[in-house]
Amino acid sequence: MKHTIGISTWSLQQLSYKRGLKLPQMLELIAGMGVDTIDLYDEYLPLFPEVNLHKLYEVKKQTEAAGLPISGTWFFDDLLGSYYNVGLDETLENTKRFIAVTAFLESKYMALPFLINVPGISLEEAHDTYYKIFEKLLPTAEEYGVYIAAEAARQYTPALALRLYHELKSAFFTVCPDLEAWRLETADIPLVHAENAGGPPSKPEPVDLFGQCLPYAPYIHFKLLAFDEKGEEPHFPIPQIMDLINKSSIAHHLCIEYEGWIPDINPNVDAAVETRRCVELIKRYLDRSPS
Repeated sequence: MKHTIGISTWSLQQLSYKRGLKLPQMLELIAGMGVDTIDLYDEYLPLFPEVNLHKLYEVKKQTEAAGLPISGTWFFDDLLGSYYNVGLDETLENTKRFIAVTAFLESKYMALPFLINVPGISLEEAHDTYYKIFEKLLPTAEEYGVYIAAEAARQYTPALALRLYHELKSAFFTVCPDLEAWRLETADIPLVHAENAGGPPSKPEPVDLFGQCLPYAPYIHFKLLAFDEKGEEPHFPIPQIMDLINKSSIAHHLCIEYEGWIPDINPNVDAAVETRRCVELIKRYLDRSPS
């Protein structure tokens, strides 16, 4: 199966903070790392206060000049939080704008955070609200030819995304497993997340659940944090995950999200060096033979 590898701009965002790196320089770095595509995150898109179409066109031309097709976009679009703060109609209008941006960039996938972070909300309430939102969004996604990828990065969210996939019955809703949901308990990085401050640590989802997601997950967020002396990533069950990907019945795009540079992990590393190690790690395990 011919899988592809992309690098998200999030992986190198440390270089923007520390060195003032702009998108063209970032594209030049990524183009030299031997990957197939670029995945653009909203920090590098001209979206606010309004979408600037001319600047968006310049972004598109920059990626073309670097020889990097855009495979996916990501927007910090908290659908659940937005629904409870501003209501359904405004939530839909904001997200439809992001769908249009994704289509303008000729990107196939639009990844959105898929969180359960409203205080006191139950899993069933989260399900009902997400169903209501996606049911209204999917006709727009289909009209634009953009596939929504629900980024399942926390405990409980992969199973919820799978349930919604089967209920919504639309090819334009896909599950986007983020390896964060399968992160292992290790001594160096606790299993806690900012949106659940003071709460109990998360538990890693079973690897079997990753396999259950794969038939509906053409787009995967391949989160990586740090490497050991052998070049392996001990914070995730990488061998088991890659075995499942290699045996999958569909082709997958693996979007690398190197996150080890953030302040609460290791801000002193060089994000470009570590991102290249991410590429090398995946290529060691990945069967890219056509089928």
